[in-house]
Amino acid sequence: MKKQFTMSKLSSNFAKSLFILSLLLGINTYAQSRASLINTGTGELASPRFNEEFVSFGQAGTFFEQTPFTAIGETLVAQTARQIIETRRTKDFQTWRLVSAANNAVQIINFVSGNAIAAQGQNAVRQQANNSGNSAQLWRQIGSGSATRFQNVQTGKYLSVNRAGFLVQRNFSRNNRFQQWAVNTFIEAADIDFIVAPNPATTGTTTAFITSNTAFENLTVRAMTQSGRTIFSTVVDIQEGANEIAIDVSRSPRTFTNTVFIILELENGEQLAFKPIMVLN
Repeated sequence: MKKQFTMSKLSSNFAKSLFILSLLLGINTYAQSRASLINTGTGELASPRFNEEFVSFGQAGTFFEQTPFTAIGETLVAQTARQIIETRRTKDFQTWRLVSAANNAVQIINFVSGNAIAAQGQNAVRQQANNSGNSAQLWRQIGSGSATRFQNVQTGKYLSVNRAGFLVQRNFSRNNRFQQWAVNTFIEAADIDFIVAPNPATTGTTTAFITSNTAFENLTVRAMTQSGRTIFSTVVDIQEGANEIAIDVSRSPRTFTNTVFIILELENGEQLAFKPIMVLN
């Protein structure tokens, strides 16, 4: 059975509980659901627009490459990634998290960029920074299977595709297949083996050894005292396989022995794993 770590910020009240839990946890498994949205009319995937170019590698030849446009305000398309060289996990940009929100609606948030699909004006669709309080980003999911529709809460119009392949909003049309989507949901699980050594730390530094079966971008590695004070924080990209991150714990309280929590925190604020260590001053 997969476990999902969604712990809130740590404080001194949790210190003893975390220490006991950490003794029980070896390999942590983090599972998150995402979906591809396939337009029924075109068979293409909802996606950021891609910059397409050929890249020369000298004697190795010339290869086709796609780079996704992820800036706020950029248009969105129905397009299937067809790159030979993957650029920042190009195919992952074509997957989305459907996040429950107010008004029986969902936000449609890109798995990699974190941008939401939003209505702009009466016909356009653009990428916006995630804001669940913005009704332009809220979509009512109606129907099922390959006839699923997404109705915008603000405009009442439906997520659709125009002849040029861009995502747009359109008034309801019963037999319009370009307003219909197949939602294919799947789970991506990441197994994280996480240890910290040396423990106890006697020189003011220690190292987090992280082994993962998948890559993570913008993972925060944090050292926090029992009172909840952060004494070290760094943001790193975790590669598939073995990773080493140096941690400075020299700012821990000047007591003879002190427990410090080393925390791995995802970009969305969720805590993936933690380990308590002893710091000897």
